[in-house]
Amino acid sequence: AAGVRLIFIRDPDVIFRTSDPAATAARLSGAPGKVTILPPTSQGQLAEVYFRPDSAAMLQGPTLLTILNRRFAPAAATLPPAASREGPAGSAALGGLASAPRSPITKKPLLKPPPLSKGLKDIKRSLRGGNLPPEQ
Repeated sequence: AAGVRLIFIRDPDVIFRTSDPAATAARLSGAPGKVTILPPTSQGQLAEVYFRPDSAAMLQGPTLLTILNRRFAPAAATLPPAASREGPAGSAALGGLASAPRSPITKKPLLKPPPLSKGLKDIKRSLRGGNLPPEQ
Protein backbone atom coordinates (compact mmCIF):
# COMPACT_ATOMS: atom_id res chain seq x y z
CA ALA A 1 0.00 0.00 0.00
CA ALA A 2 1.19 3.50 -0.81
CA GLY A 3 4.30 2.13 -2.52
CA VAL A 4 5.78 0.81 0.75
CA ARG A 5 8.37 -1.90 0.11
CA LEU A 6 10.05 -2.15 3.53
CA ILE A 7 9.21 -1.15 7.10
CA PHE A 8 11.69 -1.27 9.97
CA ILE A 9 12.21 0.32 13.37
CA ARG A 10 15.29 2.29 14.32
CA ASP A 11 14.48 3.76 17.73
CA PRO A 12 12.78 6.20 18.02
CA ASP A 13 11.57 6.06 14.39
CA VAL A 14 9.56 3.75 12.17
CA ILE A 15 11.13 3.94 8.72
CA PHE A 16 9.26 3.20 5.51
CA ARG A 17 11.18 2.64 2.27
CA THR A 18 8.75 3.52 -0.47
CA SER A 19 8.44 4.27 -4.17
CA ASP A 20 5.70 6.85 -3.42
CA PRO A 21 6.78 8.93 -0.41
CA ALA A 22 3.95 11.46 -0.80
CA ALA A 23 1.30 8.73 -0.59
CA THR A 24 3.03 7.12 2.40
CA ALA A 25 3.26 10.46 4.22
CA ALA A 26 -0.41 11.14 3.41
CA ARG A 27 -1.41 7.80 4.99
CA LEU A 28 0.56 8.72 8.13
CA SER A 29 -0.86 12.24 8.39
CA GLY A 30 -3.05 12.57 11.44
CA ALA A 31 -1.21 9.80 13.29
CA PRO A 32 0.14 10.90 16.69
CA GLY A 33 3.70 11.74 15.73
CA LYS A 34 5.96 13.53 13.24
CA VAL A 35 6.44 12.52 9.58
CA THR A 36 9.61 13.38 7.65
CA ILE A 37 10.32 12.51 3.99
CA LEU A 38 13.89 11.92 2.80
CA PRO A 39 14.45 11.65 -0.96
CA PRO A 40 16.26 8.66 -2.48
CA THR A 41 20.03 8.85 -2.16
CA SER A 42 20.47 7.97 -5.84
CA GLN A 43 18.44 7.29 -8.97
CA GLY A 44 16.49 4.04 -8.82
CA GLN A 45 16.52 3.77 -5.02
CA LEU A 46 13.54 4.07 -2.70
CA ALA A 47 12.74 7.18 -0.70
CA GLU A 48 12.51 6.96 3.09
CA VAL A 49 9.62 8.24 5.18
CA TYR A 50 10.38 8.56 8.89
CA PHE A 51 7.52 8.38 11.38
CA ARG A 52 8.46 9.38 14.93
CA PRO A 53 5.59 8.62 17.33
CA ASP A 54 4.82 11.06 20.13
CA SER A 55 5.42 8.32 22.70
CA ALA A 56 7.99 5.51 22.81
CA ALA A 57 5.20 3.21 24.02
CA MET A 58 3.68 3.48 20.55
CA LEU A 59 6.61 1.46 19.17
CA GLN A 60 5.44 -1.60 21.12
CA GLY A 61 4.11 -4.41 18.92
CA PRO A 62 0.32 -4.31 19.42
CA THR A 63 0.12 -0.51 19.49
CA LEU A 64 2.31 -0.04 16.42
CA LEU A 65 0.41 -2.73 14.50
CA THR A 66 -2.88 -1.02 15.31
CA ILE A 67 -1.58 2.32 14.04
CA LEU A 68 -0.18 0.79 10.84
CA ASN A 69 -3.34 -1.24 10.24
CA ARG A 70 -5.55 1.82 10.58
CA ARG A 71 -3.34 3.87 8.27
CA PHE A 72 -2.48 1.37 5.53
CA ALA A 73 -5.05 -1.45 5.40
CA PRO A 74 -7.90 -1.14 2.89
CA ALA A 75 -11.20 -0.31 4.61
CA ALA A 76 -12.66 -3.77 3.90
CA ALA A 77 -9.63 -5.50 5.45
CA THR A 78 -9.83 -3.83 8.84
CA LEU A 79 -11.87 -5.61 11.47
CA PRO A 80 -14.07 -3.83 13.99
CA PRO A 81 -13.27 -4.25 17.69
CA ALA A 82 -14.03 -7.69 19.11
CA ALA A 83 -17.01 -6.43 21.14
CA SER A 84 -18.86 -5.30 18.00
CA ARG A 85 -18.15 -8.60 16.17
CA GLU A 86 -19.80 -10.68 18.86
CA GLY A 87 -23.52 -11.31 18.66
CA PRO A 88 -25.85 -12.53 21.40
CA ALA A 89 -24.66 -15.09 23.94
CA GLY A 90 -21.00 -14.71 22.93
CA SER A 91 -21.41 -16.20 19.45
CA ALA A 92 -19.27 -14.56 16.84
CA ALA A 93 -21.17 -12.67 14.16
CA LEU A 94 -18.55 -13.73 11.63
CA GLY A 95 -19.64 -17.16 10.42
CA GLY A 96 -21.52 -18.10 13.59
CA LEU A 97 -18.43 -19.59 15.24
CA ALA A 98 -18.14 -19.42 18.99
CA SER A 99 -15.31 -17.13 19.99
CA ALA A 100 -12.66 -18.92 22.00
CA PRO A 101 -10.78 -17.05 24.71
CA ARG A 102 -7.25 -16.19 23.74
CA SER A 103 -4.44 -17.61 25.77
CA PRO A 104 -1.52 -15.33 26.66
CA ILE A 105 1.65 -15.70 24.64
CA THR A 106 4.27 -17.57 26.62
CA LYS A 107 7.88 -18.19 25.82
CA LYS A 108 8.55 -21.83 25.18
CA PRO A 109 11.86 -23.29 26.26
CA LEU A 110 14.27 -23.92 23.43
CA LEU A 111 14.79 -27.54 22.55
CA LYS A 112 18.28 -28.89 22.96
CA PRO A 113 19.66 -30.15 19.62
CA PRO A 114 20.56 -33.84 19.37
CA PRO A 115 24.24 -34.74 19.90
CA LEU A 116 26.51 -34.66 16.85
CA SER A 117 27.84 -37.85 15.34
CA LYS A 118 31.60 -38.44 15.36
CA GLY A 119 31.82 -37.54 11.67
CA LEU A 120 30.04 -34.23 12.18
CA LYS A 121 32.20 -33.46 15.21
CA ASP A 122 35.32 -34.00 13.08
CA ILE A 123 34.00 -31.68 10.37
CA LYS A 124 33.09 -29.03 12.93
CA ARG A 125 36.54 -29.30 14.52
CA SER A 126 38.24 -28.96 11.11
CA LEU A 127 36.20 -25.85 10.30
CA ARG A 128 37.32 -24.27 13.57
CA GLY A 129 40.93 -24.89 12.68
CA GLY A 130 41.42 -27.99 14.78
CA ASN A 131 42.82 -31.31 13.65
CA LEU A 132 41.76 -32.40 10.19
CA PRO A 133 40.01 -35.76 10.00
CA PRO A 134 42.11 -38.53 8.42
CA GLU A 135 41.50 -39.12 4.71
CA GLN A 136 39.91 -42.37 3.71
